[in-house]
Amino acid sequence: MLLTSVQKKAMADLKSNKGRLTVQQYRTVKGQILAGDAAGAERGMKKLLDRRSRLGRSESFAKQT
Repeated sequence: MLLTSVQKKAMADLKSNKGRLTVQQYRTVKGQILAGDAAGAERGMKKLLDRRSRLGRSESFAKQT
């Protein structure tokens, strides 16, 4: 499967934030990227990360994969 440059950038962003997301969140965002909705995936990931930081949760709550 060939990824577009937008998808590659989104995957790089996702991988850099992997430790801050739960396994299910990671899989969901990855699925959106691979399905071609990179813009929606980035918007969703930003929302998840903003919500996590607002609640004051540390990265230690996300399962390390």
